[in-house]
Amino acid sequence: SKVHGPSAALESLEALMAESDLAGYHLAHVARGEFCLQLGMLDQAKEAFRTALSHTDQAPERRLIQARIDEFQKNP
Repeated sequence: SKVHGPSAALESLEALMAESDLAGYHLAHVARGEFCLQLGMLDQAKEAFRTALSHTDQAPERRLIQARIDEFQKNP
């Protein structure tokens, strides 16, 4: 996203997720959420972070993802 912008990064990530096993990888959804936030797509970001939560059972990672959701909901 730093070189070509968050829109291009989101498009590339979504293409990769559609054609690989990345759709089941929680960090791919976290990245998608971050790109959506950068683009002001708050509903899509929330959905991506919630999907990320559903793909991990690890408590530390769940706390970090939930903290990110809480942060952008407080400061839209």
